[in-house]
Amino acid sequence: MLFQITYQPNKRQAFPTVTVEGDVFQTGGVMAGGGSGHVKETLLLWKNFKRCSQMSQELEERARQIDFYLQPMEQTVQRRTQVTRELRLAQNELHNIEQLMATSSAGSEMARAQQLEERRRDCTKRKEEVEAEKGKVLAEVQQLEADVYELEHNRDKLEASLKKEVKVLRQRLKSLEASVNTLQKKAKVEDVRKEIELCLSEAAQSDKKLGELTGKLKKLQKNKDHLLLTLKKHQHLMNDREKNIGAARQEMEALQRANDWLHAEERKFNQPGSAYDFRQLRPETARQRLQALQVEVQRLQKSVNSAAATLLEKTEKDLLALVERKTQVENDKAKIEAVISELDIKKRQSLETTWLQVNENFTGIFEQLLPNAQAKLAQVNPRDLMDGLEMR
Repeated sequence: MLFQITYQPNKRQAFPTVTVEGDVFQTGGVMAGGGSGHVKETLLLWKNFKRCSQMSQELEERARQIDFYLQPMEQTVQRRTQVTRELRLAQNELHNIEQLMATSSAGSEMARAQQLEERRRDCTKRKEEVEAEKGKVLAEVQQLEADVYELEHNRDKLEASLKKEVKVLRQRLKSLEASVNTLQKKAKVEDVRKEIELCLSEAAQSDKKLGELTGKLKKLQKNKDHLLLTLKKHQHLMNDREKNIGAARQEMEALQRANDWLHAEERKFNQPGSAYDFRQLRPETARQRLQALQVEVQRLQKSVNSAAATLLEKTEKDLLALVERKTQVENDKAKIEAVISELDIKKRQSLETTWLQVNENFTGIFEQLLPNAQAKLAQVNPRDLMDGLEMR
């Protein structure tokens, strides 16, 4: 290719060229080995150009690394979905508890009905006993009246004693009837009083349980609102970082389109010992090298042709742009890493707080459903909450 450029038919466009190995092609037709001063200077410029290309490749590699660091943010979004799902489960459990309360209330009403039925049976039994005793007394009275009728001839003698005995028996009968009525009234009043007390007690217990459940529901709703607000804040931060990264990526792509040599030298970026090892590059050192190159360019302007001078000027501009872009990318990377670290800490704190609150509510709900049983939500991996939870 260099041979064709030097010895092309159009002499006006032909100019001397030099290979990487130092071979020189002159328009006069002479080919000689490298060794002249201007050949070394030209090769030095070419090496600088190659070094800048490698620096561009390293910048693209750093951009890919930044994209890799941003991947954990997607896990934060997934965790948000998981927390939302857990909140739905907690709400469903609360709904189930309310249904169980309604069922348990019906069971208590049935037990109360059975107790009232037993009391009614006791009162009926006592009433039957009193009725039986009343029948016996009536039989005795009838027997005495029959005796009085049969013993009319002894009426004068026995009348006083029999009437007295009949009077006593009739008073006893009235007393028994009054006792029966009193017992019936007392039984009814006692049943009504006990039923009222039982209803009041159950109403107080129901109000107490309803208050407790209402408090728990408010606490869960408050925790849910707090988590949603935290997730929205994290989402806004992630959107801002994505915008900054998108702008940086667009600027990097524009720089690549404006400098085609960046693609060719990309594989040399951040290679130890190479000209594009940005980890070893310091701004002061780069500034000193730039000043030295400027002095060298001024010295070489007299001996280098116009094409080489144009190439050198472009190389200097690209070098300055790359140095500035490298500094900006490093600053953006440090900011992004700090934000990622802060988001990770906040995410873990939020998850731990949510876990403790949900575990407390879960333990209380489980004890209410099964009074003699205990359960809790424990970490699958004690060293990392992100591995999930399990019921124990």
